[in-house]
Amino acid sequence: MKKIWFFILGIITGIILTILFAVIMSNYSNKNTSGLTLFEQPGDCVGKKSAKVFQVIGTDTALVNEVEKLKYSGTEVYSGKTMLITNKEGKTYYDEQIIEAPKCFRQIGVFKYQSRNGMDNTVPVVVAE
Repeated sequence: MKKIWFFILGIITGIILTILFAVIMSNYSNKNTSGLTLFEQPGDCVGKKSAKVFQVIGTDTALVNEVEKLKYSGTEVYSGKTMLITNKEGKTYYDEQIIEAPKCFRQIGVFKYQSRNGMDNTVPVVVAE
């Protein structure tokens, strides 16, 4: 009779340990692996009022470079600031698209990613306001 109880307790212990292991692994794998961190409150305005898409990340997010139009020549110049733009209206982005912000680009978080040359980059996440 003791052998049956030890067998049953062994099975129950195995089930409990398996469930505990699955919960721990689930929590570990759900840690912000996407590199996206959003703020609780919107931050300051960053960047110019125009940006040009150079890489679409998802249907509603894209990496953009600031665009500055020079007054004397009317040409577009791309400054070094890169941002991740996102929206909640379901707008889609495409390569080379120019995005105009009515007021400014408001920072709502940061995005960490690795560039093609292997460098780790952190850029502001913004919405056009």
